[in-house]
Amino acid sequence: MTGSERILARIQEEADAAGEALKQQAATEAASIRAAAESEAAALLEAERARAQKTAETRLANARSTAALRRRDALLSRRRAELQTVLQETVASLQALPDAAYFEALLPLLRENLQPGQGTLRLNARDLQRDTAVLREALAALPQETPVSLSDQPADIDGGFLLVYDEVEMNASFASLLHEKREALEDAVGRILFDL
Repeated sequence: MTGSERILARIQEEADAAGEALKQQAATEAASIRAAAESEAAALLEAERARAQKTAETRLANARSTAALRRRDALLSRRRAELQTVLQETVASLQALPDAAYFEALLPLLRENLQPGQGTLRLNARDLQRDTAVLREALAALPQETPVSLSDQPADIDGGFLLVYDEVEMNASFASLLHEKREALEDAVGRILFDL
């Protein structure tokens, strides 16, 4: 082997060694990049799993909350229907009372609504056809500062009475009283159902 062949052979060996070193370095860097990419992919996958889990938990909580509200609404609706039935039955039982008992039942309500000055008591057409003797006696016994007369003109109400003082009309009809009491009863039912 000549001197130039030896030089070329040594250059070739050094080039091969350098190439091998570069190849090893590239393989090490590639392995490092692959490991980093796999680690990043695993972290992204775990983050996506956690996000999906949180989304599922939120949706489940929302579904449970919606179901609970629908259940409460259904219960409240049923309670209102039951309350309406009871109130209608109460009015029907009042209207079915014998004449004297019916008017006796109205007297405490009349006394609560008395005002100073001349008042006029108006009943519906059906109640004007009843025997009003008990009512007339009670009106005659009222104090002089709160006189009330019974009108022959029927009022457009379902029962109870209207007590009129000049321009002021006290509505003690059954419909008005039920409306007033219904709100209080519905509030009580709401407190029971919703723990307010």
